[in-house]
Amino acid sequence: MNSKPHSILEKYILRTPILSSEVLGDISSEKIKEICSDPMVSEAIFLASPELHAEMQKFLTDADYDNPKLELSLLKYISRMSYRCTPFGLFAGISVGVLNGKTNIQLNETNKYKRTTRLDMNYLCSLVQELENINEIRNNLVYFPNNSLYKIGSKYRYVEYAYKNAVRHHYMIAIDASLYIGKVLQLAEKGAKIKDLAEAIVGPEISFADAQNFINNLIDNQILLSSISPTVSGGDYLNHISENTGVTWLEEIKRLVNQLDQTVSHKSLAPYHEIVTFLRQFEIPFNKKFLFQTDLVATTKSNELDASVAKDIQKGISVLNKLAARNKKQKLERFKKAFYKRYEDEEVPLSIALDVEAGIGYDQNHKGTFDVCPLIDDLRLSGAQKDNSNTSFYRYDMGQAATLIHKKFVEAKANDRYEVAFKDMDLADLKENWKDLPSTFPIMCSVLEDNNATPTIAIHDTGGPSASYLLGRFSHTESEIKEVLNEIVKKEEKEDRILAEIVHLPEARTGNILYRDNLRKHEIAYLAQSNLPIEQQIHISDLYISIQNDTIILRSKKLNKFVEPRMANAHNYEDTPVPIYQFLGDMQTQNLCSTINFDWGPNLYDETFYPRVRYKNVILSAARWRIKEKDLKQIKDQASLHKWQEEFNIPSIFLLTDYDNELLINLENGISREMFLAEIKNKKSILLKENLYNEFDSAVKKGKQSYNNEFIFSLYQ
Repeated sequence: MNSKPHSILEKYILRTPILSSEVLGDISSEKIKEICSDPMVSEAIFLASPELHAEMQKFLTDADYDNPKLELSLLKYISRMSYRCTPFGLFAGISVGVLNGKTNIQLNETNKYKRTTRLDMNYLCSLVQELENINEIRNNLVYFPNNSLYKIGSKYRYVEYAYKNAVRHHYMIAIDASLYIGKVLQLAEKGAKIKDLAEAIVGPEISFADAQNFINNLIDNQILLSSISPTVSGGDYLNHISENTGVTWLEEIKRLVNQLDQTVSHKSLAPYHEIVTFLRQFEIPFNKKFLFQTDLVATTKSNELDASVAKDIQKGISVLNKLAARNKKQKLERFKKAFYKRYEDEEVPLSIALDVEAGIGYDQNHKGTFDVCPLIDDLRLSGAQKDNSNTSFYRYDMGQAATLIHKKFVEAKANDRYEVAFKDMDLADLKENWKDLPSTFPIMCSVLEDNNATPTIAIHDTGGPSASYLLGRFSHTESEIKEVLNEIVKKEEKEDRILAEIVHLPEARTGNILYRDNLRKHEIAYLAQSNLPIEQQIHISDLYISIQNDTIILRSKKLNKFVEPRMANAHNYEDTPVPIYQFLGDMQTQNLCSTINFDWGPNLYDETFYPRVRYKNVILSAARWRIKEKDLKQIKDQASLHKWQEEFNIPSIFLLTDYDNELLINLENGISREMFLAEIKNKKSILLKENLYNEFDSAVKKGKQSYNNEFIFSLYQ
């Protein structure tokens, strides 16, 4: 394995839920009450849903309280806290471990865990909007040009956003270019106050009052953005707002929020109520459910993993490398063809190329989804002369590997096998390709134990544009996590080009998972603010695009260097309607195979049962069942449920999956059965997955108790 071009970082990330896997055994109403009475569990539910928590208190204290639906809701939360390792509030935590000579992972008691609490980004964005409208504060803020703005002919174009029913909508706006706007934008490039900007355009026909109104008009229409505009990188955003406004009561908010983190859980929720009461006096609307963003660090007594595990993971990755379909993002491929047809070898500004009217746009199948509209109120100076100037996704590639996978499936189905095993002789004719993988990428897996001396590795997910993309949002929680991220970033550095972090806020609440420390030397800020020095910010208008050797090239004109975008967050940027953000996101994996997960392929999509896939002691894919609508309709009650279970050979304990959400179901338990029936009601199809902990134990312990685990290893070239 040492001959392979990829190695694994010695430090890994471990994710674990706060409850042991044993708590779901023989679950009952009494046990649900017992678990929910624990202060840590109670607070975790409060942070997730204050309304549910209020009902839970009635359930715990009123003997006559009867609400079966509440029990099922609480059971779902308990299942989340005992099975799923994905961090969310106080439900699951994250820690750093190291590859060593032996496996020894012991969690601390939860009262020794650490937490980090911040105010929700949705509230902070609303707070900033209110502060920016206070004249005393507005006049003392520093303003910069909207970083989506660019000039095209006699027009400026930029993206403006507005909230409708708490959803952020983006609009491409066009305004007439003028001498005055040009002068203001030039002065604002390095940041300037309203007074300085207004004085720059005062003249014989323009009074200071007119000029000041004009600047305020530019601010109101988001042509100029303040120094406290939303950001998703750098230090704590609340600190940034406080430091740039000098508002004294923000210091009290900071003190109250920091007070929450003095202990990991609280017997009383009074500290939260104190913050809510304090914030209500400022008449900024908020939802208690979305007010606090909490991250948990699960501290450990020891966190070491036998280095042989890394070798086994590399063997499994080599097999997946051979079996993976090499798929290209078709949106990027279509854009490349359209660009070359229009511009050939020419280098053009990125903002022009992606302009939906003057250029070719980005999504060639949906070119009209982001139209340009004029600013409703023309921006004019009352004393100024009128300006009369005229102004989806992937393609599945069938090949030798896909043929082998199909053959293995057919054999397993014919012989009624639960497991498919790949052997070295099966894989001998398949080639590995390491050249089309990112320079770093993550592997998510579980380390499982049974009576064998060698642990079993279950690989859940692989790949991504960078090994940092699952970790960036936790960079503020623990110095060790930041160290792992810094090492990943260092491994990715290239002498001949700049790797620049994409800084963008598509939705206010999305900022909770997008927020991270400054990780790279340069940032491409787009519709969000960068806190890096101006010389380390790469503006959209500074990026030029060309095609060289069938590859899209981005170049910073100012720095005269090639630029590769990166984003240290697992954010689904493809859902955004903003073309430039989609393009930058896709550019992260241009000409690369972004994932090498095991895939049965589209030809087997209509099958019901997919067996477990194994290579030696590495599970490449868990067994799963795809249940179609016609088969779901036969489940009407307990009796028909049992018949359905026998017909499809479904184990009693399994996972009901919904994308990356997994709910543990135990058909031998009455409440769990009811939960399953409630969950599948009105569903057209469901996907079930085997629970590997039915067969294996976890390598992560707290005393004698086992805790489900999810390791994130970072591979690098």
